Amino acid sequence: MVEAGMPAHMAATIAVFGVGILAEIVAPLHHRKYTRISLSVPAVVTMVPGVPFYRSMSHFASGDMYSATTGFVQSMLIFMALGMGLAFVRLLFDKNWLFDQDTQVLHRLDTDRHMR
Repeated sequence: MVEAGMPAHMAATIAVFGVGILAEIVAPLHHRKYTRISLSVPAVVTMVPGVPFYRSMSHFASGDMYSATTGFVQSMLIFMALGMGLAFVRLLFDKNWLFDQDTQVLHRLDTDRHMR
């Protein structure tokens, strides 16, 4: 996608979204023996932009602030895109993810036994 002209952070979001959907499909096939998080997060960690971040720090050390800032911003956008892609999948497939279960059942909790 990047070679076709798409910005790297947009391509990362779409790729991570695809990884998350695949994890949602594969996890039930194994009777939830593997969680969707254990299937998706290690695959996404390999997408972390270590080389552009390293180059940014290298440019910073050599005094080329324009290249350093450009690389740093691109790396941060990709970092955020990785999280957003996984969050989009969770929003679509996990009904309970948006709700804090503790506060919804607060009236049923025994406050003496329930300590945070």
